[in-house]
Amino acid sequence: MSNERDNIHSASNLYRTLASKHELSFSEKLNADGDVFFVFPKQANLMFDMTLGLQNGDEANIGINDFWSYIFPYQDSVRFLQETIEGLVKGTHYLAEYRQFNRVTKLCLQNSCDEIIYTDIKRMKFPFFAQRITNITSNKKRAKL
Repeated sequence: MSNERDNIHSASNLYRTLASKHELSFSEKLNADGDVFFVFPKQANLMFDMTLGLQNGDEANIGINDFWSYIFPYQDSVRFLQETIEGLVKGTHYLAEYRQFNRVTKLCLQNSCDEIIYTDIKRMKFPFFAQRITNITSNKKRAKL
């Protein structure tokens, strides 16, 4: 139980520090199970709504639109979380929506090198048929697809 409390404290500090550094406003929610969520609405320094959380005492979450991550164990993922959240706020990382036959097949967090760093599978895709990126959620303006 102590480790869970330490993780909640650590994640909360990480999210607060990043919010302060980038001058982001947020609301903090703690539920009865001890899960903590930081909700960042769209604002001057953030072009999309974002939720950062810690569930089950060891599972970090990043939520944007229909994307939701399950990153664990928390202690082994702190650097990844920090770099990813920083990248999302700075606009170097982005969320790409992949579609096949006009249906979303996956949402991917991608870094500044366009490498996929986390995938949220939405539905099975058909082999031999191409998927295409139809939408990008980013904190900086990008060329139209």
